[in-house]
Amino acid sequence: MTQMLELHIQNNDITNGSIPVSWCVDRALIDLYKEKGITDLQVILCVRPEGKFGYSYCEQRFVVPLSDLMTYVDFRFPGNNRIFAFITGLSAKEARRTYLAKENYYQYKVEILDYDGTDYKELLKPGSPIDSAGRFENWKTLTDGVAEPLTVDVPKDVFAKEPPEWEKEWVNLFFNYKPIDQCNYRKRRLFSYTVQPIIMLLNMFVRLLCFIFALLIGSRAISIKPLLHPISMDMDDAWNMTVGKSIFVRDVKDVGDDTIQDDLIYFAKRYWSAPFMPLILIPIILFIALGKVATLGIIVGVLLGLAIAVIIILLIVDNFYSITDFLSNLFPVQNKNWMDNEELIEMLSCNGQKKPMSVAEVPGKYKTVRLRFRDLKAKVCRPFAR
Repeated sequence: MTQMLELHIQNNDITNGSIPVSWCVDRALIDLYKEKGITDLQVILCVRPEGKFGYSYCEQRFVVPLSDLMTYVDFRFPGNNRIFAFITGLSAKEARRTYLAKENYYQYKVEILDYDGTDYKELLKPGSPIDSAGRFENWKTLTDGVAEPLTVDVPKDVFAKEPPEWEKEWVNLFFNYKPIDQCNYRKRRLFSYTVQPIIMLLNMFVRLLCFIFALLIGSRAISIKPLLHPISMDMDDAWNMTVGKSIFVRDVKDVGDDTIQDDLIYFAKRYWSAPFMPLILIPIILFIALGKVATLGIIVGVLLGLAIAVIIILLIVDNFYSITDFLSNLFPVQNKNWMDNEELIEMLSCNGQKKPMSVAEVPGKYKTVRLRFRDLKAKVCRPFAR
């Protein structure tokens, strides 16, 4: 069966972790969508390394307007990688929401490929009753627009070199996952040497407050390690000192029946040493020494203010994520009536004529800002290997 969507790459000699991928479409498929009144077509590309099992955790996906003629795809794993693609009539926004939405950092919500990543899911295969399946019917996806996957051998040396270990620990301090490419790492580095030192000073101040508070309540969990190791130890380690058991509150077994007398005995045994807790004793001593009620009010106010400040700071989310690159989704050149542009249709059609295989070969009027940006990014932002 002739494929109605074909993928092409300029050559198999891969020298970069990002490569341009172009496509052509059978004219009959374009006409079919046009008859259905669907003109806003997207190409969904999916890159999957061979030998990686477990659905979409290792995939890279891209949503690109069909009329863009080509785009760049990124690799994350050396060795053989397969590039899959199909056409959908969903708008760019709907397609991204459908195919790029994730359950978590690794797993996509919608599966495109089978478990071992060697073929499309059954309902995406040509000849499947895709239009009769409820959720696929809403995706405006025709099985005729599914491409034969390309296999690309990606050498190890095309990926970006890993930064020094000492710097990575500092740069990635507030991030849960590795940077995806050099540009992502540069943004983190800029943050780490400008804003991050200020945050770390505040972080150390909060840790110091936690340590002082733990000291004042006589916490059994007190430790100086969270102060000495602010990078390797989380804020939770400092916070846990403040909620640990106090040496001034005794562990007492139940004294007997649940009577008022028993409760008083239990209370006395458990809390008799609580007044000697520094958090209580120091304000009392200062109050007696200074003899001013206002002093006690100031002290209590300061302590309450510090406690509130600690709580507020601890509630601030300290994970920072990369800013979504909106530029890649802006300013398409073609309008909604691009299907009436015969020149563009000819360039998109699989008609045996030479097609653009690189950005330089795409006519200037069809180079979108998104495509120009991806071309520039491929030159200066090599991806890191997983």
